[in-house]
Amino acid sequence: MGAPRHWGWRAGSNGRAGLFPPPALGERRHRSLNLSLCVNDIFREMVARSVNPLTRGGFRRGVDCMNSALAENGYVIVRGFLEPGEIAALQGLAARAYAAVDAGQGPEFLVNNARTQGGLCLAYLGKVGCGDFDIADLIERRALPLIGSCRLIPELSLFRRVKRKTRVGWHIDADGANTKGYDPCINVWVPLVAVGKKLPSIEIISGSHRIMRSVPLRPQSAGRSRVWVKRNFAFAHHEIPQLELGDALLFDHYAMHRTQPMRRVNGARVSGEFRVTLHPLIICPPGVDHRK
Repeated sequence: MGAPRHWGWRAGSNGRAGLFPPPALGERRHRSLNLSLCVNDIFREMVARSVNPLTRGGFRRGVDCMNSALAENGYVIVRGFLEPGEIAALQGLAARAYAAVDAGQGPEFLVNNARTQGGLCLAYLGKVGCGDFDIADLIERRALPLIGSCRLIPELSLFRRVKRKTRVGWHIDADGANTKGYDPCINVWVPLVAVGKKLPSIEIISGSHRIMRSVPLRPQSAGRSRVWVKRNFAFAHHEIPQLELGDALLFDHYAMHRTQPMRRVNGARVSGEFRVTLHPLIICPPGVDHRK
């Protein structure tokens, strides 16, 4: 059985961004592939010209290639998804929100969930005085040239703070985050610190999204045991991407993943789990005039 083909975005030798196959995987089971897309220039051009990138042939081909990569592996690593100023804004927002819930501010369920599970739902940031930043606009604009038109799902998106005792085991978002009704759905995972070395990244199983679509969904709080995963994905490639500030991991909501296991975690890892839907009827509900 040959090694899986792991595709991703990076800058080509001719200076143009495109989809390229990576080098040979080698023998290591866990390996972070240097797959990247430098999107900053694309967005600068889009903003400067005030155009919809999907009306341009090059951008349309880029979206098609990205979606093909997601369909094949279930995930894509994107370098430079957000610019430094945008990451700093998200870091400040998350810091203020966690400071508030740590002080006991906000609804009891929100405080308890943040303390025990590390999750802080975006839909309730206004309850702790942190609803002044339009995360949906930021993520949707940045994702547009990559996966096409999408809509952030605030009630299913969150900041997550992972400490030694708040790791998340094997699961898929379709049942674990109850995103099944928003299919197709992509998790735009943006760490607010560098991950993969000193702080945990995500461990994701290549191609698992295709298999998990034929597996019965479980209750929202139920995950999959390590024994179950080992039995069903014995020969699958496990990816643990090393991401710097501004990088993102985009993955299908049926992809099997968990918090990267680490023997020692020094400090907290805060990340954004920004779930977006590509369902056309959710993006453009019937009966609504979207030209206004």
